[in-house]
Amino acid sequence: MFDFDFTPAAIAGAIIGAIVGGGAVLTVAYKIRGNTPCPNCGEKLPALRLPRNARQFMWGGSSCPKCGQEFDRFGEGRKT
Repeated sequence: MFDFDFTPAAIAGAIIGAIVGGGAVLTVAYKIRGNTPCPNCGEKLPALRLPRNARQFMWGGSSCPKCGQEFDRFGEGRKT
């Protein structure tokens, strides 16, 4: 019926859809998180989380750029 092979177009559409969908999910997660304050000094934490060690990378959490306090992914302070 069709003289055109739709397979490459379908694959390209799936890849583009995955990229756009992933971007949408990351945008929503970024907006939901907001700027939470540091549990120690009250400094607003950056919206983009940059882990400083393997534990933070694997299990979430971050460190305050001002006082260095570590906290878990729920915002609870950790003993360093």
